Amino acid sequence: MLEYEPPFSTCAKRIDFKVILVKGEEIFFDVKTINPVSQDDWSKYEDAIARELFPSNVSVDLQKEWLGGELWHDMT
Repeated sequence: MLEYEPPFSTCAKRIDFKVILVKGEEIFFDVKTINPVSQDDWSKYEDAIARELFPSNVSVDLQKEWLGGELWHDMT
């Protein structure tokens, strides 16, 4: 079960989400939003390719001219 901003019995504060699993375990999530700064990490993408950091069943194909460095930064 998922609850949005459930009340607490011990205080007036709230948390974003509470998940109750089938076995009764409760998990709480507090979500924060950020405004990321665009950053070109093309050299880090090239380094990851050169170091063969991806498993053989994974393909990450970015193009530098199509915001490849910015997409890589957002992915990592």
